[in-house]
Amino acid sequence: MEYKITRMNMKPAHPGMFVQTEVMEDMGLTIPQIAEILGVPQTEISDFVKGESRLSPDLALRLEKAFDLKMDLLLPIQAWYDAVQMRDRADEVKVERYQQV
Repeated sequence: MEYKITRMNMKPAHPGMFVQTEVMEDMGLTIPQIAEILGVPQTEISDFVKGESRLSPDLALRLEKAFDLKMDLLLPIQAWYDAVQMRDRADEVKVERYQQV
């Protein structure tokens, strides 16, 4: 599978949604099946697919090895998602601009 990320002025989906579409729906696999294939706990897959946890490099590599979902695609999706989430909370971060004297 060959994918390209196009960044537009829109909020990115959590990478778990991508895995849900490309693996669960397209391949007809369940969370327990994916967890067994990847050798990880079911809760790790469930939380990730529901967008409740981040994609780790370890899970990205496992997805690449099992399903040919390139970690070089998945990890930037996670980073983009994280950046947008943080940008949305920027007002909560109270830091003053540094002025060199």
